[in-house]
Amino acid sequence: MISKIQQLGRGQRALIFFSVFIGGLMLLVAITFFLISFSINSGPRQLAIGIGGATVREFVTLPDDDSYPSTVAVGRDGTVYTGSYRSGAVWAISQDGELRELTDSRILIASVSSIEVAEDGTLYVLDRTDPNPAVKGGLIWRILPDDVPREFASITDGEEGFIAPHDLAIATDGVLYVTDRGRREIWQIDSEGNGKFWWRVPNTDPQVENAIPTSIAYDKFTDTLVVVATNNGLDNVYRVSRDGQQTETIYRFSGVVAEAPGFDGITIGENGRIFLANFSQNGVSELLSTNYSLLANGFRGSSSVAYFEGKLYVNNFDQVGIVNPLVQPRLPFAIDEVTLSSPAPTATESE
Repeated sequence: MISKIQQLGRGQRALIFFSVFIGGLMLLVAITFFLISFSINSGPRQLAIGIGGATVREFVTLPDDDSYPSTVAVGRDGTVYTGSYRSGAVWAISQDGELRELTDSRILIASVSSIEVAEDGTLYVLDRTDPNPAVKGGLIWRILPDDVPREFASITDGEEGFIAPHDLAIATDGVLYVTDRGRREIWQIDSEGNGKFWWRVPNTDPQVENAIPTSIAYDKFTDTLVVVATNNGLDNVYRVSRDGQQTETIYRFSGVVAEAPGFDGITIGENGRIFLANFSQNGVSELLSTNYSLLANGFRGSSSVAYFEGKLYVNNFDQVGIVNPLVQPRLPFAIDEVTLSSPAPTATESE
């Protein structure tokens, strides 16, 4: 082989040399990239830290290496619910930390994006239908107490339907509200599963071109919906009337993009207190007047938050591994519990 190469012309020998050199270099880079990717995020999980009197404890660890808990919700009896974006499994956790997987949820549901609990304990699960974030589609499952998931609703709008449904909220009368990041819209679903367009960021908003409705919560104290709209450093919070006709901006982030909180999940506490998951800051906060105050940080992808009796339940989504399978999640996957200080903290600058 070597003697045959030596008999080739100088140009041919140079081409072979550079081909072997470049191929070897690319192989070395690939191996290095693999080793670095494999080591990212692979250390043991660190518990988040409370701020301003709040305390944090690990509430429950989830059983699977691919749990990826994308959401958290709490029923009237204090049962905490979460679900896997990767496997579709839905878990119920008692206040004592006893965990059980809901029957057939892993079989029927593909990718949990959000969960809401009705007054009677019925669950509504938003299914992305595929854990690949680039795939369009979605539907809502209903799980009656002690029953299996059953298809409840989707939307029909020409041939499009849901594109990237993200979050659910439920009012006391059982009406559901669904945010769709791809459509930049919120849809309303009645008790029979019929859907219709409900709201988008008004054209009068100066940031309407960039604002994408992401998360939503029902405020029973004012019978309104509180909506989070985000996009590349834009973090707005709106209060919207039930008929979708009146919109009030209650918070607008005005700092630099690198310091944006990256709001995602939202929940309403007693007396209408608004709590948010600060995804970009791996924290949770309370909205206070025209600012927000961090209550805890150090989570791993805090994209959802739920309130119950002076406590917040926060997911650790750790979602990087969904996009890059070479990045290992920081196990175990867990839901954390934040015990709030009382009364509400005073408004302070968080940026």
